[in-house]
Amino acid sequence: MATRGAIILVCAAAVVLVGGWLRSDRRCEGAVRTLFVYGATHRGSEPSVRRAVGLVAHDCAVATVATESQQLRLAGRPGLALLLARKATGRGTRSFDAWLALGDAERALGREILAANAWSRAWRLNPRWQPPVVRLP
Repeated sequence: MATRGAIILVCAAAVVLVGGWLRSDRRCEGAVRTLFVYGATHRGSEPSVRRAVGLVAHDCAVATVATESQQLRLAGRPGLALLLARKATGRGTRSFDAWLALGDAERALGREILAANAWSRAWRLNPRWQPPVVRLP
C-alpha cells in the first residue's frame, strides 16, 4: 500500500515538473515572437519589448538567448542585446554563440576591448572561427 502511494506521489511530481517546463516553453515562444515582430517592424511598446527580453533571459535556452541578443543588436537595440548576451554567457559559460553575441553587443556599443575579450573567449571555444579584425585605440 505504501509503495502504491509513493508511485502516485512520484507521478504527480513528474506531472507538475513537466507542466512547468511546458509553461516556460510557451512563455519563451511568445517572447521570441514579440522580439521578432519588433526586429522586423520596429513595432511594440517599450514595456512589452522589455518584458519579452526578461522572459527570454529567464525562460529560454542559452542558444535562444544568444540568438535573440543578436537580433536585438541588428534591430538597433545594443543595450538590450548586451543584457541578453550577458545572461547567455552567465548561464552558458561554454557556449560559443553566447560569447560571440557578447562580443558583437560590446562592439555595437563602441567597447572594442571588451568585444575583443569576448571574441577571444568564443575563439577558444571554437578555434576554427575567424574573429573580426578590430582596431584598438
